[in-house]
Amino acid sequence: MRERRKYTRKLIKLDVVYDMSTDQRWSESTARDIGAGGICLITKDAISIGKSFDLKFFIPDMDKPIKVIGKVMWNEKAGDETENQYYNGIEFIKIHSDDKELIMKFVESATFERR
Repeated sequence: MRERRKYTRKLIKLDVVYDMSTDQRWSESTARDIGAGGICLITKDAISIGKSFDLKFFIPDMDKPIKVIGKVMWNEKAGDETENQYYNGIEFIKIHSDDKELIMKFVESATFERR
């Protein structure tokens, strides 16, 4: 299978909040991995492919949150049928260049990475 990602990903458990509404109702979740181009978000329900929404998260040892707009590119059920978790592949479609650079440096400094 050919890798389609532009950026290396780091496996990490990272707290994320996201909002898919127009009235700032933030939901909490966890990320499974992150790279400068996107994040894999773990949710209780699959998010519709093509859906765009706001996300905020902190890179370890950083003082300010990273705020992005992401778009769901894929999703799949996590684990066995008894678990209610989904992996959602989110591509960053709007991210400040400084934040993208922070994520790249964070991933590059990782001891365990995957592409």
